[in-house]
Amino acid sequence: MIRVFLIDDHAILRAGLAALIASESDMQCVGQAADGREALEGIGTMDVDIALVDLEMPHCDGFKTIQLLSQSAPQIRTVALTMHQERSHVQAALVAGASAFVAKHVADDKLLQTIRGVDAGSSFLCIVGDSAPADVAVQRPTLRDPLSKREQQVLELLVLGHTNREVASTIAIGTKSVETYRSRIGQKLGLRTRAELVQYAIATGLLQQLVQRFPETA
Repeated sequence: MIRVFLIDDHAILRAGLAALIASESDMQCVGQAADGREALEGIGTMDVDIALVDLEMPHCDGFKTIQLLSQSAPQIRTVALTMHQERSHVQAALVAGASAFVAKHVADDKLLQTIRGVDAGSSFLCIVGDSAPADVAVQRPTLRDPLSKREQQVLELLVLGHTNREVASTIAIGTKSVETYRSRIGQKLGLRTRAELVQYAIATGLLQQLVQRFPETA
């Protein structure tokens, strides 16, 4: 029996998901929460295999919830649910620790298939949606190969809008070194353009943190 916990701020959607899971002979909905804080308080007292986590929630969003669950209850595998399928959201969910990424509008059998796959131990992120011709498996890059301290510095400056030359001047390295770090960052995060890096920073909350640290950039 796959024990599923639902975390979503929309009560109607939770009710629909709970009914869907209850209709399956190999699944059971063991609990629900309307946001990340409520989930983290209650989920620790239950036996849970899979947590379905909405990424857009108040108070404690899905990215933070997945990250905290990965740290406090690593035995629970998480499936990120979202209306968005941008690469930045996918990568941010991976970085947080999600095992799968599913668009909310997919067919019920696709979601159930994903839950079963994750419970069976799949080590890939499954991107499923009507716009994709088929399920796509993407390895979890940054959890195994995190950014170095220097790469993090370069990423933050790029996200704040600095040019390669300005980044080089700020941290006292050569422009070619900035280009090298930028290439490594792109490889680790699976992102190619500055726009994708900014989207990633927004999705993970990094940009908000930077604006708070450097209010003059807002």
